[in-house]
Amino acid sequence: MPIKVGADLGNAESMLAWGARQRSLKRLPSYLGSGAAAELNRLAAGGRSEAAGVAADLVLVYEGVELFVGDLAIRQSQDATSGRGDVGRYWSGHTKRLFLTMCGQAWPGQHMQLYVVTGLPVEVWSEENAAKVAHNLMGMSEYVLGGQKQKTTVLGVLVVMEGAGAGAQLGGDDPDL
Repeated sequence: MPIKVGADLGNAESMLAWGARQRSLKRLPSYLGSGAAAELNRLAAGGRSEAAGVAADLVLVYEGVELFVGDLAIRQSQDATSGRGDVGRYWSGHTKRLFLTMCGQAWPGQHMQLYVVTGLPVEVWSEENAAKVAHNLMGMSEYVLGGQKQKTTVLGVLVVMEGAGAGAQLGGDDPDL
C-alpha cells in the first residue's frame, strides 16, 4: 500500500518524514560527490584512518553513476557539492539522488510506493518549476544503495512553497500514512 512522505530536499540538509505526525525521519547533508565503494574498501583494508567507519549505505549507484552521498561525500569526494546557488538542482537529478538515498535507508530492500509532498523556496516556486520537480521525482527508480538493489516508485508529487513539504501534516492518525 502506498504511503505519504514529506521531503525537504534543501541545499544544506535533506529530510524525509512519514507517519502520523511525522514521527519517522531520515536526515542527511545534501551533498553528492564522485567516488567508488571499491576504493573505499581498498583504503579501509589498508588501515587508512579516513576510510575507517565508512557508511556503506551512503554509496549510491543510479543510472550507471556511482556517487558518495551526505557525510561520505563531504569527507571522501574531491568534488562534493550541495548544489547551493543552482536552483536547477531541484529538477536536474541532484535532489532525486538525495531522495532515493533516504528512501533506501528508510526501507532497505523493499519496493516502496510513495506519494510525495516537497517544496521549493518562495523565490523559485512557479507552476512551471513545480511541474519540473514533480516530473523529476515521478515514476519507478531502480538503484543500488550500499550494495543492495532498491526500487522506489513515486505515484504522485505535490510541490508547495518553501520547506513546508517535510513539515506538512500528510494524513490522519494512521501510523502507516
